[in-house]
Amino acid sequence: MNPTMPSATVTVPRKAVLYLRVSSKRQTETAFDIDKDGNSIATQRDICQQKADSLEAEVVQEFVEPGVSAQTIEKRPVFRSMLAYLQENPNVDYVIVYARSRAFRNFVDAAITRRHLDKLDVRLLSAREDFGEGTYAEAMEAVTDIMNQVQNQPSGEDIKIKMRNKAINGGTLGKARLLECSRRRRRSDGQQHRPRREAGSARA
Repeated sequence: MNPTMPSATVTVPRKAVLYLRVSSKRQTETAFDIDKDGNSIATQRDICQQKADSLEAEVVQEFVEPGVSAQTIEKRPVFRSMLAYLQENPNVDYVIVYARSRAFRNFVDAAITRRHLDKLDVRLLSAREDFGEGTYAEAMEAVTDIMNQVQNQPSGEDIKIKMRNKAINGGTLGKARLLECSRRRRRSDGQQHRPRREAGSARA
């Protein structure tokens, strides 16, 4: 009789999705060699791909949230699309982000997302922050999320104060300023404009 041959073990490759996010349009156009702090889509993609390679995981989908400064995940349509994708594709093992601050700006969002991913048996990993595994790793993730929220709140308040002061001092915000510049440019080109009526003049 022929000896029984051991059955071969089939290893199913792990799968991952990437979530990439920047807060302004300019950051989407920044090259790797210019922005080494990871504030560009290109940089985040490269570092996250390296993380996937270290896990021997295949990147099956990429979710890019360009130019979005929203503080909550409810205001990020691409993030919500990613969660829907994970619900429909139970074979995904990891969500890889460049840093936890790219995914979460407050602790509550992080906790809600973690609970949702746990039900799907999906683990969120940071390419820059290696917390390891276990209870202490989870605690460090929570502390990081809290610190990200603490750092984000003063920045948001500072922007609001600057915008309010600009409005008080007669400045305009957003597209209104661009429109006024365009009008002034047309006037300087010699285009004709209707003369203002004299006060008290009757209409023809």
